[in-house]
This record gives sequence, C-alpha cells and structure tokens, in this order.
Amino acid sequence: MPTAKLIAVSNEAYNELLKRKGSGRSFSDVILSMIKAKQKGQGDIMRFAGIFKGDKEFAKMAKKIRADRKNFKSRTFEGF
Repeated sequence: MPTAKLIAVSNEAYNELLKRKGSGRSFSDVILSMIKAKQKGQGDIMRFAGIFKGDKEFAKMAKKIRADRKNFKSRTFEGF
C-alpha cells in the first residue's frame, strides 16, 4: 500500500481542488488527472500555435477576412 504524504496548500488551491474532486474521488486522483492532462497538452491553447503555417487555403481565407474587417462599418439601431 502506498504511503501518504502531508502537503500544505493555500486555501485557494484547496478550494479549487475541492471543486474538481466531487464524490468518489480523492485529492490524489484530482491532482494526478490534472498533471496528466497538462502533460498531454489538454487545455493549453498554445498547442495550436502555427498549426496552419504554410497552408495556402488558410492564407487565402485569412486575407479575405482581414479585407472584410477593414471594410466593416458598424451601425446603430433604434430601440435596442
């Protein structure tokens, strides 16, 4: 059987862990699942950085979007 270790965490960290814990899970389960998710890059938006680099179709769409945004005119509607 694994031995337990006592660690200190801030109240903020404890409350966040408690929110994720739910019933039927231990704090160890929550911590390990968070570590594994981080290692897999889950929740890290930066894993998508540069994904379309060199994609000609994406470059064409991005150019069109930039042109459309440049020509965008906002309007105000009465009654809203």
